[in-house]
Amino acid sequence: MTPTDGGRLVLFGNAAHDGAATRVTFDGWAAVTGPQHVLSRYAEREHCSLAPILAAALAISETFLGFAGIDLLAGRRVVGLSLWRPDLDHANPEAVGPVVTALPKQAWLLGLGHLGNAYLWALATLPFADPTDVLLYLLDFDKVEKANTETGVLFRSRDIGELKTRVCSNWLERFGIKSRLVERRFNEHTRRLDGEPALALSGFDNNEARQLIVGASFGRVVDSGLGGTATNFDSISFRTWPNARAAGEIWPVLSAAEKADAEEAILKAVEENPAYRRLKRDRCGIIGYAGKSVAVPFVGMLAATLVMADTLRVLNEGECLQNLKVRLGELSGGLAVTWSKYTKDDLAAVAYAPAQKY
Repeated sequence: MTPTDGGRLVLFGNAAHDGAATRVTFDGWAAVTGPQHVLSRYAEREHCSLAPILAAALAISETFLGFAGIDLLAGRRVVGLSLWRPDLDHANPEAVGPVVTALPKQAWLLGLGHLGNAYLWALATLPFADPTDVLLYLLDFDKVEKANTETGVLFRSRDIGELKTRVCSNWLERFGIKSRLVERRFNEHTRRLDGEPALALSGFDNNEARQLIVGASFGRVVDSGLGGTATNFDSISFRTWPNARAAGEIWPVLSAAEKADAEEAILKAVEENPAYRRLKRDRCGIIGYAGKSVAVPFVGMLAATLVMADTLRVLNEGECLQNLKVRLGELSGGLAVTWSKYTKDDLAAVAYAPAQKY
């Protein structure tokens, strides 16, 4: 195989190449990528379907970071992560984890943008013995915009103008997964009712909404957030609720003074960049342009594997994560994590179904 001029070759499975190429491989819950001349293919035991997704996301991350000149080591090193034990090096035998035997069959998806799309993609790969047992509540009030098609792995140009809930529901139907649509804003009056899923997977992009989740009567919340600037777009924050920290500490909301300071910082950056001045916009217009978030799909996909893996650990006798921070350009060895033992309340919040036997 020969990549196109200037292209970068990524190898899966038994594929081989006699030149420079990036290998993608996994074993159990552990995912790894790196130069094929130093990284041999792992055993690739199919204990957890999220590991291959994670490995591919890591490979794209390394390719992008190297191509964009963000990290000179990207593409020249081996990087990996275990979804079973992210605190361990991916090569540690304990990082492989057990075969998944139980899967979540009911959940709320709160927000169907970049992260919500990624959550659904990861969830649809899980080996349900009977996908028709699965029921997801999809909450979003927005329609698909052009920007959504650039970061959401489920959205295409033909979906622009359609409600996000409808597009996601139609996609899930291809796999036999049922959904119920909640097409309104999540606010202080939103409450989970008896009989509805107690597990919530949060894909919101602001801390105001995240804080409201705490009072919405969910049994367990799994949340992730992404960096939104050119300097931290590859960072991921992961949190679960209940948590040892207060909601205001986990998801701080900027005060009016802090927001004003942030706007001034944007304007200062604009003054140093003549490209913004050429736009000839007023103050609000400049802040709107310069303050746009920076997002790429592979970061959301990696976050999705962390979110889904936490629920799988709860159901498969592992430990729960409370807090975790990941920077894709800084993956080395195990990560600093905050664990908590799962409890009967955690299990009660996750309705489950059997997995297919591998």
